[in-house]
Amino acid sequence: MTRVDPERAAVGATLARALTPRAVLTCLGVSAIPAIDRLARAAPSPCPPAAAPIWLWCAGQPVARAAVERAIGATTMAQAIAAELCAVDGDQLIAGYRLAPLGRGLIVCDRADRTDAARVPWPDDSTLHLASCLPSVRGRRWLDLGTGPATQPLAAGPGATAIRATDHAPRALTLGALGLALAGRADVELAMVTGLGAPGPGWDLVTLNAPIPRQRTGAIPDTAWHRGDDAAGFLAALWAAAPTLMAPDGELVVHSLIVDDDPRLAPPVDADGSVTIARYTPPGAPGYAITRWRPGGPRHRRCGEVALTIDHPFVTRADLDAIDAAAPASRHDMG
Repeated sequence: MTRVDPERAAVGATLARALTPRAVLTCLGVSAIPAIDRLARAAPSPCPPAAAPIWLWCAGQPVARAAVERAIGATTMAQAIAAELCAVDGDQLIAGYRLAPLGRGLIVCDRADRTDAARVPWPDDSTLHLASCLPSVRGRRWLDLGTGPATQPLAAGPGATAIRATDHAPRALTLGALGLALAGRADVELAMVTGLGAPGPGWDLVTLNAPIPRQRTGAIPDTAWHRGDDAAGFLAALWAAAPTLMAPDGELVVHSLIVDDDPRLAPPVDADGSVTIARYTPPGAPGYAITRWRPGGPRHRRCGEVALTIDHPFVTRADLDAIDAAAPASRHDMG
């Protein structure tokens, strides 16, 4: 953990007021934060001051320096430049990083023109699926595996008694530390580990937005965050270790690929406790799902299909609860 940097926290507080999720979606005309990455138009000229920070840090487009200064003030703009959140290019500002408003935090991501495999990408749908399925973290000990730029801890906000967020990617953790500094957070322990690391037992919540097995990625972007050389093996190790990692009444929540011909991607069929799998892609095809495992719960294994719509774009905790509550003889039961 690190100490709070008051100057960075002040910059972050000002930017958080300008980059609210609602303001961002309204300004950019998209339905969800992941869709911003597909924007192909430039910022308006002249750019309204209220929209300038959104176009600069969310859309990643150059905007007039004067407009940003009017929106956030000269002092904050100077501090943002000093923190390399943006740079001066004539009478314009260019973003040093992109900032994704998600939940209660700003997620620091690389610019779209960075193309190497170490880049930290803009949040995709899997991030929102996982975030929508998390319980309240208040009073919990939370282990977030594959944290990337501390996405889930930032989105959830403070309140946990302990948060350990791990990843194998140094750049992701560097950007996570910046996001936590902007949020004024000193309650998250960031750690670079290989595999599960050695987090110890007694976690009330364990989460993972799993990489996709490299041989199954298809059109998935070639980044360390998206692809995994042994993603299936990592998931199998997690399922095996979960009972010793977690508190008796804890839960594990994972977003991952689920396919019938690779049992390593889901908890073992003889797993103790309650396994709930919410698939949101068509049955019979390689698909994605949220899996919740409660090792101390009543022993059952249930799977349901969640139909996504414009009004219901992501799997939610209520979906998991509905599947979990289904009668054993229903179509949700997997035996």
